[in-house]
Amino acid sequence: MRVLTDTLDGTNPFALLADGVPGARTAMGEQTLVAIGAEFDGRQPGFIILIDQVDLGSGDRASGEELQDHDCALAFVHTG
Repeated sequence: MRVLTDTLDGTNPFALLADGVPGARTAMGEQTLVAIGAEFDGRQPGFIILIDQVDLGSGDRASGEELQDHDCALAFVHTG
């Protein structure tokens, strides 16, 4: 999810998650959320909100760590 704003003051990422993902509101304890500052179109400040939901059957514990691209693979695809 992309949020176009200089700061998250007045923006509740958890409410965005609860309102934007079907079933999330009733299972917020099974959600994880990561907010990352970003710049869009080379000048517009904002945030990227990453989310995941627990799925123990597949071994997904919804750790924010799992949402990160530690090898920056996507950055290399876009700049290559």
